Amino acid sequence: MRDSKEIEEAMARAIGDRGHGKFECMPPLFTITEVAKYLQVSNTTVYRLIKDGALCGVRIGQSLRFTRKNIEDLLECCAVDENL
Repeated sequence: MRDSKEIEEAMARAIGDRGHGKFECMPPLFTITEVAKYLQVSNTTVYRLIKDGALCGVRIGQSLRFTRKNIEDLLECCAVDENL
């Protein structure tokens, strides 16, 4: 299972610098496309994860956004046995 630091580094590589330096105390919010890119799946798969209740986020206006914690929670609940 990946730890928070690994997830943070992978997300940073996947989306690049978003210029949130002045808001370091706030968790960055990621788009559907950014989450899909990090998970290496399609946007459709991310929408399905949301519909199935496996991925939670926040709605801001008509947009959906996700925190690192949302992504970590998804990875924890979907972890498979290493012996498979």
